[in-house]
Amino acid sequence: MNYPHPIIAREGWPFIAIAAVVAVLIQAIGGFGFAWPFWLLTIFVVQFFVTAPGRFPFSRTPCCVCRRPNRCRGNRATILMRVAKR
Repeated sequence: MNYPHPIIAREGWPFIAIAAVVAVLIQAIGGFGFAWPFWLLTIFVVQFFVTAPGRFPFSRTPCCVCRRPNRCRGNRATILMRVAKR
């Protein structure tokens, strides 16, 4: 599979490293009983910076709001704002 960008965003690498180092240090000093909240924090930080694979710009499936294939301009929020203004 040719994935064009890293699975974890580069902007998040320092935050993930800091959270993991803190969790490892707490576990080394106090054991897993004290470290489990920090491991949960590390897991949260990792999942926060995971990048989803991009979607194809023109798909044959209809838009979830306007139900027209290949004609949708904008995301769900902008479409709903356009509908609300009418």
